[in-house]
Amino acid sequence: MAIIAVSVSLFKSSKDSDGVSETQIPQEEALDVTMVFFDQWLAESQSTTTDPFQSGLINSTRISDEVRNMILDKKANKAEGDLDAVFCQLTVPERLGGKEIFKADTEAQIMILARGFETKSPYQTVATLSAVDGLWQITKIECLQGEVPPEREFDFERSGFLLKSVPAPYTAGNWHLIYEENGTPGHVLPLFFDAESICVALDGTEAVCDPNQFVEPAKALLQADMLDTGADVRRITFES
Repeated sequence: MAIIAVSVSLFKSSKDSDGVSETQIPQEEALDVTMVFFDQWLAESQSTTTDPFQSGLINSTRISDEVRNMILDKKANKAEGDLDAVFCQLTVPERLGGKEIFKADTEAQIMILARGFETKSPYQTVATLSAVDGLWQITKIECLQGEVPPEREFDFERSGFLLKSVPAPYTAGNWHLIYEENGTPGHVLPLFFDAESICVALDGTEAVCDPNQFVEPAKALLQADMLDTGADVRRITFES
């Protein structure tokens, strides 16, 4: 997701009785800003040649000094069994999803969900963002346990065809959903499967998805959670 730079003249601003300018309202999306930072932190945490501390990501202006110091302190004092300060997981996840909890003009909260574990993690990260000089900054990171707040059942629900034979820049050999959006055919969505991905056969039988058993093209209804890189499959119902 791209972060769009916007001229200061586009920001709403006003002055109080002392002539001090109020906090400028960001024109960028809080969810986008959060996921760009967390996805970069994830990529560098998974890397074998660098990490967020060596790369300098820890010094990003997208996090406040309070958050930076919290991460550094937890890193220095991390004991076995402690949750990671950023992902709030015991191990580095395979991928991440994000959901907007709350958003106002100058405050927002985003929930970060770990994806790709064999069993669903009970832990989530909640990032609080504040407007600073017209841009979103992550000013607090908390670890929560349990489904708080309740989520929508699915981010994405579309019928289409399952295919592995897809053109570049998509990865041929991996499963994708080809579907229609607003009357326009040919939309392509990469699919990611885990132990919670359920497939429903034509006879109504349900089981954990085994993509090796798929035949292309297969008509299906996809219900999934969205990621920056595609869809985290929650349920596929095959259709005749």
